[in-house]
Order: sequence, then C-alpha cells, then structure tokens
Amino acid sequence: MANVALRGVSKRFGDTQAIRDVDLACESGRLTVLLGHSGAGKTTLLRLIAGLETVDRGAITVGDTLVNELPCRERQVSMAFENYALYPRKTVFDNMAFSFQVAARSSGVSAAEARRRVRGIAELLEIEALLDRLPYQLSGGQRQRVALGRALVRDAAVHLLDEPIAHLDAKLRHRLRGELKHLQKDLRLADEQAARTGTSLPITSLVAQLYRALQAEGPDATSQGHQALIQAIEKLSNAEART
Repeated sequence: MANVALRGVSKRFGDTQAIRDVDLACESGRLTVLLGHSGAGKTTLLRLIAGLETVDRGAITVGDTLVNELPCRERQVSMAFENYALYPRKTVFDNMAFSFQVAARSSGVSAAEARRRVRGIAELLEIEALLDRLPYQLSGGQRQRVALGRALVRDAAVHLLDEPIAHLDAKLRHRLRGELKHLQKDLRLADEQAARTGTSLPITSLVAQLYRALQAEGPDATSQGHQALIQAIEKLSNAEART
C-alpha cells in the first residue's frame, strides 16, 4: 500500500489540454474516486499515474518515490482498463495470472501461490467456471470481470480501476460495490477508481471531481466547478451514511 500524490500535474495532447495543474492526495488504505463526465480527464490521470503517459509538467509520487521518469514495471501500480485489453490467445486464467507472475518473479512468490490468488479473485468475481476459456468466448461483462481480476490479482501498492463495474449487470454491480471495498480493506491497498456515473457512489471514502470548469479560465467557471464539487461530496456522504 502507498500514498499517491499529484502536484501541479498537466498533460496536453496536441491542442487539447487534457489535464491542467491537478493537485491530488490519495491516502493509503482509502478508495479515491475520480468523478466526471466523458472527456474530463479521468482516464488520462490514471494513465499518468500508471506511467502509460508522460507528464508535461508537475510531479507524481507513489509513497516517497517520484515516479515521473520511472517505467511502468517499476511503479508498483496495476491498472484495469475500461476496454479490457485482454490477451486474445491466452485463457482467462493465463490473462489473470500473467501480470501477477511477472510482478512476482522478483519477490519469490511460488506458482502455487499465484494459482491460489487467481482462483480466489475469480471466485469473488464469479468467473471461476470461465478460467479455461479464451476472451472471444466471453460476453462483454465477463471480459470486464477478467480485466478487473487481472488488476486485483497483482501484488501492487496501488490499483487503478478505470470504470471497473460500468458494464456489469445491476445485480453483480451491486454486489461488487461492497466486495471491492471489503477487498480493499483486506489487502490494505490504496485504490483509485474512475466513474462516469454514480454507479460507484456507495464505495467511496473520498471523491475527487474533475470538471472542465475547474480547468477553465475565469472566476465564474471556477466558482461553478467548486459548487459542483461541494454538491457531489454532500451527495456521496449521504449515500455512504445509508450503506
């Protein structure tokens, strides 16, 4: 587990300012949710933390380590992608085990322990019967669960989950809200989760709301963004109080 901190982080793609001067502190052992509309910069922020994109300006630290120049494999960060990004010729088991085994090579974790971890996460996600299947044999919801499982099985300090339950059916989504929070507590991990809608509200301990109004120039836009943030925090606090 590790704290994650962003200080003055900015990222531009051509003429598009995706992220501007973001300051964010994510405490170890807590779930942090980035809530915002499509295009607000949620996925970009996660990719910057993971090392899949480079920072134009600012600093990102994981624990006490400045990771701006570190490659992905040295950041102790795992990520579940919204678009699944599964290996098409690997089984569900091998997809889930691959990243964990790569990370475990230097830690001395046995193959038996890797299998135990994969099967445990697969049972949680209700995909234990699918472990021998290939991705093309799965539904969209099943593929998303495999992608989520591949991230959770990693023995990482930080887990980044990009809309991890958005495409699941309502029953499983409701169950996984609670299970993710319990799993996070059991593993003592610092997680960040991007959510476009309110489907993840009950599992949030802290909310970072990204709006283009906060990135825009002028006091009126900034005021509107702050008001939206206050309203979101109040709504989420009330939702958590009822769970």
